[in-house]
Amino acid sequence: MTNNLKLSLSWLTFILFNIFSLMIINLYYPSDRSPDLNRYSNYLEYFSKNSESTNLEQGLLYFFIVFIFLNFFETFNSFEVLEQNNELLFSLGLQTINTAIFLIGLLGLYFLLKELNFDKTNIIFSLSIITIFPQAIKLKVTMKPEILAFCIMTWVFYLVEKYKKNGEFFYLIIAVVGLGIISTLKASIFAISLLCLVFLFYEEIKTTDYKKIILLFIVFIIIFIPIYIENLDANQRGLFD
Repeated sequence: MTNNLKLSLSWLTFILFNIFSLMIINLYYPSDRSPDLNRYSNYLEYFSKNSESTNLEQGLLYFFIVFIFLNFFETFNSFEVLEQNNELLFSLGLQTINTAIFLIGLLGLYFLLKELNFDKTNIIFSLSIITIFPQAIKLKVTMKPEILAFCIMTWVFYLVEKYKKNGEFFYLIIAVVGLGIISTLKASIFAISLLCLVFLFYEEIKTTDYKKIILLFIVFIIIFIPIYIENLDANQRGLFD
């Protein structure tokens, strides 16, 4: 079997796995019954102007993306997400936007593994397996910001790897912008993302000029603080409450 044929079959497998997984989860897992939906639906109520604050502590970005897509998708009329006649459309809408976010994350992972000189066929086959991995399915069927963190984090890792190879500081700046956005999603995501980056790239951090470190910190603060304030105003709670 030629390499081109293997690559084509890998892509076909990847596409079929994604279509199959979306169909299966939509048929057998109603997202309107997912854990914490009653709690997180407060964000949809807030964006639809049915409440003045969410009274929750997580960042707005992911829920705003879901709200915009569901509104476009015409999933429901009043954003009362547990209303009986809207359950199927809500479930399909949420799982579709989650799948799209997940695919963007897989694209970042593809470029990362390619940057690390893995074989293309093996990369695509691995991404196909990840698509149907239980934790991936869990991400796609629930309304939680972890899926957006996965999406952005793969690109952050890719940009850091590009910096390691090319030495172009611009890649690090864009990576820190992504990290700033991730850090406003959820306190646990904030902690895990920072610890993960420090653990994986400790040697690079040690050898980076301190002026660059300071500049990166300033960029992080410029991204983090305005989003944090916006979230605080909408939530009436801080990220770490």
